[in-house]
Amino acid sequence: MNRSIAVLGVALLAATILGACVAGQASPAAVGMGGARVTPPPVAAIVSAAPAATTAPDATTAPAATPTPTPPNPLGPGLGLASNAPAPSPIVIYPPVMAPPLWLQGPGGRMFDFAYTRGTPILLYFGYTHCPDVCPASLGVIRETVAKAGVPVQVVFVTVDPARDTREVIDEYLSYFGQGWIGLTGTEGEIHRATDYYGAQYQKLDYGSANGYAVGHTTEIYLIDKNGNWIETFPFGTTSQQIVDKLRDLAGV
Repeated sequence: MNRSIAVLGVALLAATILGACVAGQASPAAVGMGGARVTPPPVAAIVSAAPAATTAPDATTAPAATPTPTPPNPLGPGLGLASNAPAPSPIVIYPPVMAPPLWLQGPGGRMFDFAYTRGTPILLYFGYTHCPDVCPASLGVIRETVAKAGVPVQVVFVTVDPARDTREVIDEYLSYFGQGWIGLTGTEGEIHRATDYYGAQYQKLDYGSANGYAVGHTTEIYLIDKNGNWIETFPFGTTSQQIVDKLRDLAGV
């Protein structure tokens, strides 16, 4: 009997001490550095801040490779970057509209006018000579098109990087792809006006690379017929044969 009373007394004493701690009475855990009293956070806050439980890694499974982050392209996916996605269908301008003027400087500093090429269809492309991927790919397609078409076609290249693409740089660059290609340049304002006319976009992208800045840009090839009408826009990924078929159709071949 006396032993039961003693056990009950110890239990009541423990309950009293626990109640005092919950009520916030002095305890070593409630005193911060320098002796200042610190109010402990609620239990709920402590639980929510606790890190989630982790599962021990399986020794037989290799950890997944961490993908290398890619800087975002503010112009959107597929703009200025090569893509493996299937190319969408060409955009047909119907009814045909007169191609907007470019009013940019061509070889010899002469202002370009579509009247100079009247009678010959034009493949127009906006790009830049330091482009590492889509410009060489697109110009390669244009080169194949010219070689296979069997009909006259004029290529016009407009730089979107006039700061680096001088007249000499453009002419040398285009000479690697074909003879007689026309390269155009101008001030930033003049180039912006030309790209706006065709719904093209471009933007300087500085990733802090040792190779300097890049320029994200749209990658379409614009087809202008022999009468100066803008009739079709070919997206990136269009094959040379698709463009050849259209050129031959225009020529009635």
